[in-house]
Amino acid sequence: MRVACCAHRPGTSGRRKQLCAERGVLLLVDEVQTGLGRTGVMFACEHEEVLPDIMTVAKALGGGIVPIGAMLCTEAIFGEKFALKHSSTFAGNALAARVGLAALDLLCEDDGAMLRDVRELGNRLRLGLEAIRERHPGLIREIRGRGFMLGIRFSTDRSAWKESFLGIAAEERELAQFFASYLLNVEGVRVAPTLNRGEVLRIQPPLNATAEQCEVALAAISRAMDALAARHTGDFFRAILRREAQPRGLSSKPCRSPPEVARFAFLMHPLDESSYRDYDASLDSLSHGELAEFARSMDGLLPPVIGSTASIESRNGSRAVGDFIMLSHTAEQLRKMPASEAIAVVRKGIGVARARGAKLVGLGAYTSVVSAGGSLLGLASRAAPPEATFLHRPGSSLGSQQLGRSLGGQILRGRTLGRVALTLPSVT
Repeated sequence: MRVACCAHRPGTSGRRKQLCAERGVLLLVDEVQTGLGRTGVMFACEHEEVLPDIMTVAKALGGGIVPIGAMLCTEAIFGEKFALKHSSTFAGNALAARVGLAALDLLCEDDGAMLRDVRELGNRLRLGLEAIRERHPGLIREIRGRGFMLGIRFSTDRSAWKESFLGIAAEERELAQFFASYLLNVEGVRVAPTLNRGEVLRIQPPLNATAEQCEVALAAISRAMDALAARHTGDFFRAILRREAQPRGLSSKPCRSPPEVARFAFLMHPLDESSYRDYDASLDSLSHGELAEFARSMDGLLPPVIGSTASIESRNGSRAVGDFIMLSHTAEQLRKMPASEAIAVVRKGIGVARARGAKLVGLGAYTSVVSAGGSLLGLASRAAPPEATFLHRPGSSLGSQQLGRSLGGQILRGRTLGRVALTLPSVT
């Protein structure tokens, strides 16, 4: 027996069913999330008028009371041996089965009245979300879904966010969780991002939601989107902490990277919580305690990200473009990490630099300390010390100067945050 399991795309299920029939393959449809009324019909495959050979259901079958799952199949493929060989400790649970039957009765009573409500209210809900998207096209990329299974897909374009942690979250596909936190703590509406697409926010009301409740949700989402559109990280995060809306900040103008010629990078991290304020000026609105809470929440939340990009042009027209790669750990947080974890964080940052085409990477602040000046990173360039360039900050320890000279490196004096720069080996 061969089984085909495919992610669904609208308008293609009929063709898949035909291909399976031609090749003697069973068509299995996963309706664990989409089934039992979630999209406005009993099973989502009804939208495509397709009858699968096997179907899985769960979640809503338990009516929100007990966990239960079931596998449905056509009579043609059912066999007695299947039930004997696929047993379970909790299979055939009488209580769960009775709850499942009651849930099916509710879905079917009054000739499927609940399903009609889901279709009608889901359409109203989607139209309302589309109206919000039209007001904020730079924040919302797409509204998707059917019935009470809708999603808000946020834009990942960071060009309109100037040195903003919310902009970093958007680019890293993590903005949905910040928005969900705002909706819960400020507006009292509970939603959640999808597990495998961090830029998509699920809008999935209970099947018995009323028109009034849908309007309340739309109004809350609209207000939250207006707050996000201000692009003011401090006000947005403070609202989450204080559980109340805050005055809006000013929107930032788009900031785009200049043309690239030669590339370098610099690893950096906040020295303490106040460094977050130095990067994102909107955090000035947070109190000292709130800023400390922000720093704790950011600890390891994001992978190494591009904090900003700078362009340097010489008098003869040569240009170098550098990325400042931010690690979301303070010096204290890096110090408390196991050495292997701290080294792994630095390596990830260098990986980001390498992926961006950097030939030279500076190790800033504590990234140099935890990696022993880069010697613990295991890079091939360590074997060629004459090519290494060491950046020295005025007032830094004499040890870094001595280390640079002993390895044949060159000390560059100036106003930098870095201690060590590594020449990366070429990657084939």
